[in-house]
Amino acid sequence: MQTNSGEIRRTAKNALRGRWPQAIVVLLVLAAAYSVLVCCRELVGYVMDIRPDPLRLDALIHVEGIRDLDYFLAEAVFWVLNLLILSPLTVGAARWFFFAVCGKEADLSEAFYYYAAPGRYFKALGVRALVAVRLLLWGLLLYAPGVVCLALTDSAVAERFGLSLAADPRPLLVAGVLLALTATVFMVVLWVRYFVVDYVLVLDESLSVRQTVRRAVRVSRGCRARCLLLFISFAGWWLLCLFVLPLIYVWPYFFAAQTVLARSALFEFGRRCRLEQEPQLQRETDDALPAPG
Repeated sequence: MQTNSGEIRRTAKNALRGRWPQAIVVLLVLAAAYSVLVCCRELVGYVMDIRPDPLRLDALIHVEGIRDLDYFLAEAVFWVLNLLILSPLTVGAARWFFFAVCGKEADLSEAFYYYAAPGRYFKALGVRALVAVRLLLWGLLLYAPGVVCLALTDSAVAERFGLSLAADPRPLLVAGVLLALTATVFMVVLWVRYFVVDYVLVLDESLSVRQTVRRAVRVSRGCRARCLLLFISFAGWWLLCLFVLPLIYVWPYFFAAQTVLARSALFEFGRRCRLEQEPQLQRETDDALPAPG
């Protein structure tokens, strides 16, 4: 059982030994699919001239007719396409890395496993969509106060809603930034609750969408702090990725380390089920998951 970030990283490197080219190809396919979607979104925005200035709050909040509506519709369509196209591919990448970490044969076709049958596709889509909607709703709730504070420091926004701009907007600006940073911390903590959801689906396809998400939350209990520490331990590696080329090494390395932690969390979950006298869940986990080395 891996207990610290250093041990997890070493296990991840060992799992990728002899498989680095395949790991890079799997993630490059995922990156290529996302890049195509982003290029399409930018192209549509350029052709239709519906790209507001992200540095102006009034451009995002002040409704000035059909152009603003087109922008938000375009963003909504991009978000939906992102789920439809990338959800099965993301879970497929998790499946490939899970097999690699467990020492099983991991063919590149595993990355496209969830496109092979409608049932698999919609299960992967449903799981990713449910998590995305939950995080989106929490994000709207958590970021709303900070956005309101920042918006009220903009004269155009204040005028649009008939509000008088404060004589000194700096307190509102500081409050908005602090609220946004606090919301970001909470969002990271919320995301960690679901970090094993793809692996729960890989391990047990018999679960429904809701059951998969609920089990992921249960599995992540007890290892959320380790998850955050693992992500923090990669901070230096991600800084190196500003030079682009190291990303080819860091991304598979990070994905494998995340998979090692998820595998360890799943194994611990099976043990907890045994201790809590949940034999059915214990058998399901033990049958599918070899003990971590």
